[in-house]
Amino acid sequence: DPAFRALLALIDDGRCWVKLSAPYYESTAAGPPYPDIAALARTLVRHAPERMLWATNWPHPGAEAVPDEARLLDLLLDWVDDEATRNRILVDNPAALYGFSE
Repeated sequence: DPAFRALLALIDDGRCWVKLSAPYYESTAAGPPYPDIAALARTLVRHAPERMLWATNWPHPGAEAVPDEARLLDLLLDWVDDEATRNRILVDNPAALYGFSE
């Protein structure tokens, strides 16, 4: 897919971050676990975990139904199977992007 390759190029150039959120907007599946989005998310995380972020996308503007945010976090836990990478996505990367200090 040319658009996905363009996204990977932007990531590789250090010109963007990817927020892994709101799979319900783009998925062709009716609900979790959104296997089509899961495949994309896993590919992105494997490609550049240092450029990934996660959020619930609260308050879910435009969503047909408000999703269960705990279930959304469960999706991330499924997409990212090791704790160090999860910590990077949930803690280290946002700190780097937004200039938070510990």
